Amino acid sequence: MLFTYLDPNVEALVIGSTTNRIEGGTNHPIKDLLRRHRGMTSDHQRRAVEWWCYLHSPDPRTPRELIKPKHYAPAPARQIRPEEPYGPAAYDTVTTAEEGLWARQGWAGRSR
Repeated sequence: MLFTYLDPNVEALVIGSTTNRIEGGTNHPIKDLLRRHRGMTSDHQRRAVEWWCYLHSPDPRTPRELIKPKHYAPAPARQIRPEEPYGPAAYDTVTTAEEGLWARQGWAGRSR
């Protein structure tokens, strides 16, 4: 509701006439966090903002209180075994004359 701060019935609440406190006090640090960590994926950005909001809530618990016994011994990560060994490919790594990709001399493949 616009101009609520002018209502004499809510004068005791000391309502601000602008949203500057929201922009500078809440939104700016969140935007700054995302700007400093531009490489995060959308999911990581969302979690970072959630964590920032949680840490700045009125009564956040410490990270130590959030850890549960199951976090001390997490399940081992599933090992992914590739079908082919890692490393450079034995084929398809060299240009050939049949493909028309060999090194040329002169203009458009013509010799001088």
